[in-house]
Amino acid sequence: MRYLLNGTETADTLLEKIVQSAFQVVEGSVPENRQEDIQMGLYVALRRILSQNLIRCDECGRFAECSNLKEAPAFAESAPRGAASRV
Repeated sequence: MRYLLNGTETADTLLEKIVQSAFQVVEGSVPENRQEDIQMGLYVALRRILSQNLIRCDECGRFAECSNLKEAPAFAESAPRGAASRV
């Protein structure tokens, strides 16, 4: 299985979006003077997790085995009916 970033998305911009999405879940219950600290903590923790579990391969798509792979959104099939993005 492989996951590709869309268009001009970079790992850093993706990480920023993930952090913002995660923070929105708890934003209402975090005092305003602690919000930046919580966001930085999320950033550090998620970056550590992603860097340990994701790899990049510049050769992807250049090998004969990769030439006819069908691409699909990773979670398109598993989303529950009526579930909408809140980000």
